[in-house]
Amino acid sequence: MFSNEKKKTENSPDYTGNCMIEGQVYSIACWNNVSKTGKPYITMRIREESDEYTNKSNTTSSSSDPF
Repeated sequence: MFSNEKKKTENSPDYTGNCMIEGQVYSIACWNNVSKTGKPYITMRIREESDEYTNKSNTTSSSSDPF
């Protein structure tokens, strides 16, 4: 995990990174948060990397799946 130095908005993750599990690359994003009672916590999102996220210049898809 690395501090997100390219944070563009308040909703952008505070930390980003990648990991590999069983040969599949995943992107990781984490946000610093504070609960209503004032306790700090971290929210994490992990998802498979795909051309949709890693190559934004390619807008065509070879899949017929609409999702």
